[in-house]
Amino acid sequence: MTEGHRRRWWSARRALETDIRTRDVVGSVLLAASVAVAQPVLDLLSRNAEFFVNRQSPPADIVLLAVLLALLLPAVLALPLAGLLRLSRRAGLIAHALVFTGLVATLTVHVVEQMVALRLVVLALIGGIAGLLTLLAFYRLTALRTTMRWGVAVPVLVLAMFLVVSPVTRLVLPAEASEGTARSADNPVPVVVLLLDALPVSALMESDGTIDEELFPNFARLADGSTWHRNTTTIHSWTHMVTPPLLTGTPWDPEAQPEASFYPDNLFTLFDGAGYEIHASEQVSWMCPLEVCPRQDEQTSFGPRFATLLDDLRIVALHVVLPDRLTQMLPPIDQGWGGFGEDADPDLVRPTMSFADWLKTFEDGTQSLYYFHHWLPHYPYEWLPEGYGYNDPRDTPGGPDHGEKRWHADDWYLAQAYSRMMLQVGHTDLLVGQFLDRMQASGIYDDALVVVMSDHGVSFAPGSLLRQATPDSLEEIAYVPLFIKEPGQSQGEVDDRPVSLVDLVPSIADAVGMRGLWETDGLSVFGEIPEDRVRRLSTEQTYDLSSRAEIDAAVQRKRAWFGDEGGWERFFRFGEYGDLVGSSPQPLTVAADTATGVSVTVDGRDEYDSVDLNAGSIPALMTGRLRGLESPDEPTYLAVALNGEIAAIGKSFEHSGAQARFAAMLPTDAFVDGTNELAIHQITDTRTGPELRRLPEG
Repeated sequence: MTEGHRRRWWSARRALETDIRTRDVVGSVLLAASVAVAQPVLDLLSRNAEFFVNRQSPPADIVLLAVLLALLLPAVLALPLAGLLRLSRRAGLIAHALVFTGLVATLTVHVVEQMVALRLVVLALIGGIAGLLTLLAFYRLTALRTTMRWGVAVPVLVLAMFLVVSPVTRLVLPAEASEGTARSADNPVPVVVLLLDALPVSALMESDGTIDEELFPNFARLADGSTWHRNTTTIHSWTHMVTPPLLTGTPWDPEAQPEASFYPDNLFTLFDGAGYEIHASEQVSWMCPLEVCPRQDEQTSFGPRFATLLDDLRIVALHVVLPDRLTQMLPPIDQGWGGFGEDADPDLVRPTMSFADWLKTFEDGTQSLYYFHHWLPHYPYEWLPEGYGYNDPRDTPGGPDHGEKRWHADDWYLAQAYSRMMLQVGHTDLLVGQFLDRMQASGIYDDALVVVMSDHGVSFAPGSLLRQATPDSLEEIAYVPLFIKEPGQSQGEVDDRPVSLVDLVPSIADAVGMRGLWETDGLSVFGEIPEDRVRRLSTEQTYDLSSRAEIDAAVQRKRAWFGDEGGWERFFRFGEYGDLVGSSPQPLTVAADTATGVSVTVDGRDEYDSVDLNAGSIPALMTGRLRGLESPDEPTYLAVALNGEIAAIGKSFEHSGAQARFAAMLPTDAFVDGTNELAIHQITDTRTGPELRRLPEG
């Protein structure tokens, strides 16, 4: 470069630095931060307002959260740059270049990912190039800088759009509560409603259409004293779309939130108007207005509650701004509406009474409505029929937390996932037993109207999404259990008429002789229901449901996996080599000098050396990693021996090179207090049958 070129280059650089003003820097960063971070995060929250409904967030919490994200975050990035420019212009411009380029790159990666699947390094390269080109245009184009000065107004616009013209608006500016309509009940008996979550009715059933009494003695006990409406269907496959029709008897409004100001006429206001005391605990909905159901966290200070909200916002924001490949290292945000962090306090995330506290509200001689929405047996699957919890790494093959939430097409993996669901239903049966015991002990059972049901099922069709209804998955998503015990009923009945969950409110109103019920879409189960009635389930499309033949198909698939005979042990003996469970590995184990070079590492290995059967959890789900596989693309079967007996069969997945992961489910009765002897064997087929090779750990 000649001396003349140097002078011209330095002259141009000094002119450029002089031409770029503080308001250009501040406006550009405010604009980029709003468009790349604040607006996408607030847009996601506005489209999923249940994030706030679930935790019953007061309007002030929502407004403050939006102000922090829409105004404070961009300001924190932009205003220090303005100060740095005053101290050192060159340092300020360098800092601006880094911040501005990073924000543009983040936005670019987010947009590109929505259009095409690319490797992380390619996305980073595209984002970096886009950021540098935009920065260059900012430096060279005066008109662009002038336009970006208006970026100071963008954060205010983003905030206003979120608070004033989004689905969150009604939560921030709720409609004034109207005077409750006075109603009366001719038969004012106690009403008790227990709503379970994600339980297909086929899970409870044997091949002959009865409830499996050996696995679910308390569901069978419930059925023995109530009417089991065996042909009941849900309305939608998502809870926040089910609860409004369930609690109102009217259609779901896609423009509304599951909140009282959108649905003022609902089960809670109906019974409040009739003079009932309301003891309610909801999940994902907030249909009982504050004047009827005061917040359960009135004594909780603002600080802890808002800190939990901010922690969830942090995780949501990272999911939005980071590439999808990197978000796999974050806690999932699609398994609930809050409490995403490992240390989240559920009492702050969802300010409702516990199941145990709800049971304590049962009192004889009171005119009360008792309502509880329990999250069980909804995934994650981490509970056993004996009452123990277990570790759930959320990366088992085909599981509800794996990948894109689609079941694996492999039948063995699918059976393993289904068995875990069944084990959790067994745990739910314990809660149903506590529920029945407490009603009888309190003296309300005989005279009460009792309803137990599930909001929707869950699909186990191979390769299907968990909750997306298709012709192959309707039997498990659409058909749900519904038990109704009339006041004074003591004998069980089975009713196969076509019933829908939208029938709940008119049925309850009919049973108590409620006067003043609004017009509903549902029918009372105590009246006439046409045998040819067509019910509808809506997800991405609408399905007409007219018979219960689909239930039989789901029951037969369960039978094909696990059979009909035996108790819980059959859910550990499924699939290929399942008959090895319960036997000694010794007769099948070959000599150590024929080892294959494969080794195994067990996650949380030390947990098996310090089992406490008096504690609340055991390491029942074993996961780990295999190394040294000769055929890394071929699944490897493992026999997991615990205390000298084969307790489970595992199968490898997520093969990468010569490595793979595995998962195996261990039964409770395989464990002993203290140290448990663990041995993992690779299973190979020979002409004389399976052989076991014990794998070294390391």
